[in-house]
Amino acid sequence: MNISEVNRSVRCDMPNCKNFAKIKVQKPGFIMVAGMYLCDECAKELYEMLGHRFVPKSPDNMLNKRIRTKKEINNEN
Repeated sequence: MNISEVNRSVRCDMPNCKNFAKIKVQKPGFIMVAGMYLCDECAKELYEMLGHRFVPKSPDNMLNKRIRTKKEINNEN
């Protein structure tokens, strides 16, 4: 998926939004010119909503890794 800036006057693709688009989201495929145009406000709102839906998993720190390793060793015995 590609995100690029828009250099021409295009309206935002979100319903009931009358702002001009600043960002184009495009997925490579059969039709390369197809994409979705978003203004800054809609892009920010979409980013926040996706952030609530897809929460990244935090990496294991050394303390948790050591505790998990001890539990694995105890389970093997």
